[in-house]
Amino acid sequence: MAEPVRKQKKKTVRRRRPGLLSIVAVLAMFVCLGLFVLALVQIDLLPSHILLTGVVILAVSLLIYVILWFKFARKTAARVICWLVAVALACGFFVGADYLKKTDEVFDNVTNLTDRIANTVSLVGLKKDNIDNVSDLNGKTVGTVPEADPEGIAKGLQELQSKASVSVQDYPDVISCVQALYDGEVQAVLIPDNTRQIIHETEGFFEFQTDS
Repeated sequence: MAEPVRKQKKKTVRRRRPGLLSIVAVLAMFVCLGLFVLALVQIDLLPSHILLTGVVILAVSLLIYVILWFKFARKTAARVICWLVAVALACGFFVGADYLKKTDEVFDNVTNLTDRIANTVSLVGLKKDNIDNVSDLNGKTVGTVPEADPEGIAKGLQELQSKASVSVQDYPDVISCVQALYDGEVQAVLIPDNTRQIIHETEGFFEFQTDS
């Protein structure tokens, strides 16, 4: 008599749910990615379409990685490796965001310094005229070149006229203004500091630095 065939039970493989540490690592990874993208937007180095394309590709890639991790990483070693990769990516995005933020601050400082230099002007007189103080210019004429630095010249004049009563004579360029100083038409000139080298290298004014 034949023995009854025993039905084999199908083995069901239970899929492990992601642990708390895995979820935290994934959340940290996407949060740090958001910080990195925000830093890129603030520093404004990339065209918007390139930035958007890069962000979309990166976000989709990470999302696919997380799905594959949670779906197929069943062994402990595989889960640990995936977790370490997520943590490394989170740290990389965070460090990158911090670096971009510091770079943006450096750019701002350089821009502010450039603005300050551009708006720095000097009141210059000839040594032979014996003008040692601003008060020595009372009742005298000061030459300016508004076109050279409108904001800096305006602020310089405002400060000068608060300390001395002077007349102002405008000139079209720095060289003609300095020539007027040498000719005695004005007793001092208010010029941007960044024009001194140009004056010094102009024929006829090689001794400007020592004469003034």
